[in-house]
Amino acid sequence: MALTQVKTSGIADDAVTLAKQAAGTDGQIITYDASGNPTAVGPGTDGQVLTSTGAGSPPAFEDAAGGATINNATADELVTVASTTTQLDAEANLTFDGTDLTLGTGNLIIGTSGKGIDFSATGDASGMGSELLDDYEEGSWEPSIEAGGTGMSHYGSNYTRVGDIVHLQGYVHAFTGTTNSATVQIGTLPFTVDTADEYPGACVMHSTDFTSTGNWVTPVVSGQIIKFMGSKDGAAWYTLVGSDDIANGNTIMFNITYRAA
Repeated sequence: MALTQVKTSGIADDAVTLAKQAAGTDGQIITYDASGNPTAVGPGTDGQVLTSTGAGSPPAFEDAAGGATINNATADELVTVASTTTQLDAEANLTFDGTDLTLGTGNLIIGTSGKGIDFSATGDASGMGSELLDDYEEGSWEPSIEAGGTGMSHYGSNYTRVGDIVHLQGYVHAFTGTTNSATVQIGTLPFTVDTADEYPGACVMHSTDFTSTGNWVTPVVSGQIIKFMGSKDGAAWYTLVGSDDIANGNTIMFNITYRAA
């Protein structure tokens, strides 16, 4: 004889087995509705997920929310966020094979001053102070006559800076007002000089009126200017002065390298 009514107090804990529950459909999940009554939800379809629908209604099987899509991906390409921010783009010109990072086109931009390429993995000399390459620049500069004359002109004068090393090329000519006795000085260097040292270079001169024969002339960065040092056998060096050594119309071509501050 089957029992049709049983008080819950008459059922021991853990006494109802799965076999005694009402049959359902495979894939269904038992939950509770807004009234607190048991109910079955599902089954969903392949790929759906069980999603809360909020208080007052049972959960439901729904399609998973769309995830980010990787567009046009091939091996080793790095991935960036697309403009829609819901998709990812594989970058054909930016690849990493586990060893080498390759930039196929465009420039590597250092976005913060003082940062650059760190070579600390290389061997070091005993006096090493830095292994960070943090600057590069090239361009033209406008040399000016600071003393030893009242004016001059120049052709294309260029510079290249690598780290804190500045390479200068200058071509100055058509000096005027060289009758004064001041030391010839050229200024307006493109970068402030590290004045811990002086920095010699090389030059050739045209239409120069040296006071003595047998001279060798070297341009020297000293302080924030370039002066020209003369030397000869058996004598101390001296600086070229306008009234003695530089004629009006003189031309000087020079190359010089110095350390920027």
